[in-house]
Amino acid sequence: SGRAVPDIKDGELSGYVGTISDITERKRFELSIIESEATLQRAEEVAGFGNWVFDLNHNSVETSEGARLIYGLENRVYSIPEIQKIPLQKYREALDNELRLLINGEKNYNIEFEINDIVNNKTKIIHSIAEYDKEQNRVFGVIHDITHKREMERKLLEIEKREKELVQAELEKTKDALIRSTRLAAVGQVSATIAHDLRNPLGAVRNAAFYLKRKNTNKDERIVKYYDIIDNEVNTADRIITNMLQMTKLKEPEKDTCNIESMIETVTGSHYKDLKLAIDLKIEGDGVINCDQIQMQQVLRNILENASQTSDEIKNVTVYFSKTNEKSEIIICDDGPG
Repeated sequence: SGRAVPDIKDGELSGYVGTISDITERKRFELSIIESEATLQRAEEVAGFGNWVFDLNHNSVETSEGARLIYGLENRVYSIPEIQKIPLQKYREALDNELRLLINGEKNYNIEFEINDIVNNKTKIIHSIAEYDKEQNRVFGVIHDITHKREMERKLLEIEKREKELVQAELEKTKDALIRSTRLAAVGQVSATIAHDLRNPLGAVRNAAFYLKRKNTNKDERIVKYYDIIDNEVNTADRIITNMLQMTKLKEPEKDTCNIESMIETVTGSHYKDLKLAIDLKIEGDGVINCDQIQMQQVLRNILENASQTSDEIKNVTVYFSKTNEKSEIIICDDGPG
């Protein structure tokens, strides 16, 4: 760097007198500062940080590039009241109180607040910390846009909540299954005892009917018919007992192709005249259903017997059967009470 001044002698310009100095180090220092500022600016932009300085003597605020990006500002310097308008109004009292306590030396400045992001039409969440220089009467602060962080935390909490609810639901299902299994085990033990106690007299009834049928020398068809009824009903009772034991063991239904009309005829055959039922069977389609025949017949028998026991008069019962590609539906209606 150099400078020169004219050398005047006797009123005439005789030459120039100049000085030069080596400013290499100063330029390197200035360049280093510029590079540091550029690096800081880039770091602030990437990390979502910014800094600001409150000059309480001049009532002004100097903002960094990062702070201007976060706040959506254009100028470097603003008045303190202008900057204080940026946070949402509901945080104003808390921010003023935090600054007062910092200046009085009562606590550190550390606060979160929200601002309106006009460009993106959303709310930003800002975290700010600061320290106070009493000698210069200045407050140096740093702001950090933590909107994304808080959003991730919120989503994480939602995921944890859903997972907790799923785990709780699974625990409840497991608990219910365990209770049901325990009860069924107890029922199974009782059922096994009852089945054993019932099958002995049923066997005696079957043997007695067989003996009487053999001794029926006159071949009275009505008596033979009643012997067959006894034998059929003993077999039905035996199947019910077997099915009950299988149900307590959580046995899966043994599905097969069955006919609804045939099953209704089986459970309401001629030996079921005491049911006093007038059954109207309405079938849509072929009447074929995929089910466990023994279990389904037991269900139908229980429903129809229940309908017949409401009074001594003949009951009108309508059985509707319909079938789609996905399911079969049986609806049983009667004209009894209830």
